[in-house]
Amino acid sequence: MISIFVVIIISAMWNFSVDYSERKSLLHGTHFNAAKWLSENLKEGETALIPNFHVFWSYDASLKNSTKHYGDVWKLSGIILQANTTEGEIIEARNHLREYIKSDQHLKYIVLDWVDLYSKNYFPIRNCIKFDESLQEVERFVHVFPTENNGTWPGGTIICEKISNPVS
Repeated sequence: MISIFVVIIISAMWNFSVDYSERKSLLHGTHFNAAKWLSENLKEGETALIPNFHVFWSYDASLKNSTKHYGDVWKLSGIILQANTTEGEIIEARNHLREYIKSDQHLKYIVLDWVDLYSKNYFPIRNCIKFDESLQEVERFVHVFPTENNGTWPGGTIICEKISNPVS
């Protein structure tokens, strides 16, 4: 009898957590919308650079074959992201990302996230063109977290497109 009760409780908790993370979580909502957008807009042979790859892949497993994670590109710079990473090393990693964007012929979209550690270090100003003139914003999914004392903390996900002939 107790085991049936436990199974019912666990099942209800599971259903609640799935419903919350897929439909009510502001952060996951923007990731869900961005993953859906990428799935609809990435063409064969194109790739996207994404934060929080495990979240994106959980929403659409087909993205696994057409996405790369920021951490992979960061590792290619030879710099380890840790608490004592210097500003100079972060600037070096940003420059490496700019070169990666220019050299990867398959890269079409770069997804900026306001929470992901790599994304925050790569894009302190969450703006596509201010990071690199070869990027333009094509989509933005915004959420606002309520805070104590009736304040708010905005966040979101921005999708930048790599353009072939940037305007100088």
